Amino acid sequence: MLIRPLTVVTEFLDALNDSLAAIKPSARLTATQKTVLATMIVGILMTDVLNWVAFERRSLGTFKATRLCWIFYHAKIAWEFLLQASIRHILRHYGIKSGVLDFDDSGKKRIKRTSCIAGTN
Repeated sequence: MLIRPLTVVTEFLDALNDSLAAIKPSARLTATQKTVLATMIVGILMTDVLNWVAFERRSLGTFKATRLCWIFYHAKIAWEFLLQASIRHILRHYGIKSGVLDFDDSGKKRIKRTSCIAGTN
């Protein structure tokens, strides 16, 4: 795993931070929180799974699974605003002005009908 976050990840987190500030100024991410989230996002990109042990293996032991898990669950991040800010940023980035946003955690495969977002078709 990369020790330094990818540029696209840091740019996304900066934009996400701006969205957070627009929703609630006190919910902005600190430098440490950005580093934690960047590590997690790069880990997900590299392993294609949210799995602390896989992160540890890919980082050659640089990031310990127990520490990553602890950070994730104990970080003082405004999670309730983070999802809202992420969606807001993605909608603004792709110029989506209207539509239906639906969350499905059933794990069933769906037909992807979105043509505006790269990689969905």
